[in-house]
Amino acid sequence: MIGASDGYQEGDIIQVDDLQGRVFRITPLLTTLEEHGIQGVTGKMVSFPNKIIFEKTIKNFSRAQGFTFISIDFILTHESNIDRAREILMDIIGQQDLTLYYNSRSILNKLRYTYGYDDADLHPRVDVVIDTKGIILRAKVFVHVENIVDMRSKISEEFCKKIQPEKDVILQKG
Repeated sequence: MIGASDGYQEGDIIQVDDLQGRVFRITPLLTTLEEHGIQGVTGKMVSFPNKIIFEKTIKNFSRAQGFTFISIDFILTHESNIDRAREILMDIIGQQDLTLYYNSRSILNKLRYTYGYDDADLHPRVDVVIDTKGIILRAKVFVHVENIVDMRSKISEEFCKKIQPEKDVILQKG
């Protein structure tokens, strides 16, 4: 069942709830993942019982050529211009979306069919969360697993460069 067409096998990149990683080993009782965190491979090996395939939804990103979602948070001061910050961030992440969309239409269609994503799910977006620490801009972008770290770095660098001349968009300190 695990190796079946709807399951997973060693080497696949899967997600179960908030746990995501590459399947390292499958034994009769346990599956072990090499965990992928926010910044890429964490180095942690995490195991879970195989019976979880009957209890949880497992997303197998290897069946979609290794594409997944990442989120990147930027914390701004409470006085920052939310609209301007969101506009800058959307300009940056929107560029990533076009490349993926036009080069990977068949993969995107497969994700729609396999996971029930709609067009809105597959396009980048920026959510705003007001917190005691500041205004959190959370960018959600669809990327290939192998590009997670590079994409995070590129988006973070571009956002920081583009807000430097802005007087009313300020990253929170510490």
